[in-house]
Amino acid sequence: MQEINQDGNLEAALRQQIALRELLMELATGFINIPADQVNDAIQIALEKMARFVESDRAYVFDYNWTADTTSNTFEWCNDGIEPQIDNLQDIPLNVLEMWVDAHRKGEYIYLSDILAMDEDDDIRRILEPQGIQSLLAVPLMNGTQSIGFVGFDSVRKKHEYSDVELNLLIMFAQLLANVKMRKEMVEQLIMAKERAEESDRLKSAFLANMSHEIRTPMNGILGFSHLLKHGGLSIDTQHTYLDMIEKSGARMLNIINDIIDISKIESGLVELRISETNLHEQVRYVFNLLQAEAESKGLKLSFQLPSEGERIWVDKDKLYAVLANLVKNAIKYTPRGAIKFGYRRLPEVFEFYVEDTGIGIPEDRQKAVFERFIQADIADVMARQGAGLGLSISKAYVEMMGGNIWLESKVDEGTKFYFTLPVSIETEHVKSDVMETQSSNEGSEKQKSLKVLIVEDDPLSEMILEIELTKWGNSILKARTGLEAVEVAEANKDLDLILMDIGLPEINGYEATRRIRLFNTSVVIIAQTAYGFAGDHEKAKLAGCNDYLSKPIHLVTLHTTLKKHFLKLD
Repeated sequence: MQEINQDGNLEAALRQQIALRELLMELATGFINIPADQVNDAIQIALEKMARFVESDRAYVFDYNWTADTTSNTFEWCNDGIEPQIDNLQDIPLNVLEMWVDAHRKGEYIYLSDILAMDEDDDIRRILEPQGIQSLLAVPLMNGTQSIGFVGFDSVRKKHEYSDVELNLLIMFAQLLANVKMRKEMVEQLIMAKERAEESDRLKSAFLANMSHEIRTPMNGILGFSHLLKHGGLSIDTQHTYLDMIEKSGARMLNIINDIIDISKIESGLVELRISETNLHEQVRYVFNLLQAEAESKGLKLSFQLPSEGERIWVDKDKLYAVLANLVKNAIKYTPRGAIKFGYRRLPEVFEFYVEDTGIGIPEDRQKAVFERFIQADIADVMARQGAGLGLSISKAYVEMMGGNIWLESKVDEGTKFYFTLPVSIETEHVKSDVMETQSSNEGSEKQKSLKVLIVEDDPLSEMILEIELTKWGNSILKARTGLEAVEVAEANKDLDLILMDIGLPEINGYEATRRIRLFNTSVVIIAQTAYGFAGDHEKAKLAGCNDYLSKPIHLVTLHTTLKKHFLKLD
C-alpha cells in the first residue's frame, strides 16, 4: 500500500512538473516580440498565473536602486481577500535588508518557511509580520552578474513548502522576468535616443534656417544702404541715417558670429576659465554704461542695485561680463515697454545676480527649453526675436563652468526675472571704495599726439581704418604688411611707442614677429589684433610678449580705451 502511495506521489509530482514547465513555456512564448508598451500588462498576468499555480497568496516584483540604496515594489498581484501592500513598500532602505540583499547580489534566493519562528527583534520579521505573511520566497532578478531586483511569493493563509521542482522553475521564471524587463528598458532607451536624435536634427535644421535669415538680413542692410550711399544728392542727415543702419547691421552680424564661435568652443570643450580678481561693482556699472543707451533708445528705464560695500571675487571676469550683459540685452530685446533692473547680493556661500524686466514673459512650458541649444529658432513667432537663440545656452554653460547655477521666474505679459549664482571664494573680500577714475577724451588725446606708431596689417582696408584713427594719437605712423617686414621696421625704429600687431601675417605670424622684436626692444607697447577669436589667443599673445590683445573687428571705442590704458601718463 505504501508503494502505491509513493507511486501516486511521484506521478503527482511529475504531473506538476510538466504543468509548471508548460506554464513557463506559455509565459516565455507570450513575452517573445511583445511590444514595449504591453510588457507591464504581460508581467502582471504572468505574476498571477505563476502565483496561482504555486498556491501563493501574493506575488510581486521589486526593483533595486543601487544609486539611492533603496528598493521599491513595482508590480503586485493579490489573491481574493489578501490586502495589497505595494503602496507601503516604496523606497525601503537596503540596509534594513542587508542579509537579504547580500544573498541576491550573489544570485541566491531567500526562502523563509516560517516568519513567526523568527526572532521578534529581527528587522525582516518587523516588515513582513504586519503584512500577514507566514512563508516567503524571494528570487533575484539577474542581469548577468548584477541583481536588478527580485520576484517574491507570499503565503498568507498558510505556510508553504516549495519543492525542488518549484524552486528550480521559479528561478527560471525570475530569469525570464529579468530578461523581459531589461529588454523593455533597452527598447525604451533606444526610443528615447531616437526621439532625442530626431528632436536634435529638427532643432538644428530650424537653427540653420534661422541662421540663414539672421545672416542675410543684416547683410541685406549693409549692402543695401551702401548702395544707396553711392548715389548723390543725399542730405547729411540721410547719410548719417544710412551709415547708422550699416553700423547696426554690422554689429548684429558680429553678434551672430560671436555666438556661433562661442557655442562651438563650448561643444568642443575648448573653453577654459581665466580666473582673476574682479570688482563686482565695477562689472555691474560697466554693463550698465554699455547698455544704457540701447535701453533708452527703446524708451526703457535701465537701473542697477548694488550692496553698500563692493565685493572682490576670484572669477573669470570675461565670462561673468558675458553672462550679465547677455541677460540684460535679452531683457531689452523682450521688453517692449517698462523697466529693467539688475544687480547682485551676497549670500552666505554664493553671490546671487539677477536681471528683472517687465517684458512679454515666458510661458511655463518653455521656461526650461530656453536654456537649450538652438531653441530660439523653434519658438513661436510671438516669442521669437532676432538672434541665434544661443545666448542663454552659452550663459548657462559659462555659469556652470564657474560653479554656479542659473534659473528664471516668469509670467506671460508680466515679465521675467533671471537669477544666477557664483560661489564665494576664500579670497573674496570687502573693498571700501570702488570708484573708477575717469578722464576726458580731449585731455587724453592731447597727451598722445607725439606717439610713434607701427601698424602691422596685411589687409588694406583694416590698415586704412587704423591709420585714420591713430592720427588722433600720433603724427608718425609707419606700416608693414608681413611679419618679417614688421621686425625690420621695428629694428630700424627703436624709438617706436606702439605696435599694432596683426596675428595672421604672411611669412611669419604676429606671435613670432613679436618674439623677435622683444629680443631688441622690451619697452615698446605691442597690442595684438586678430580675427581668429580662438580659445587661448589672449594667453598666446601675452606669452609672445604682447602687452594687450584686441579681437577683430576692432571697436574703435575699445581701441581708444586700450590706448588710454597704456599711454594715459604721457606728456
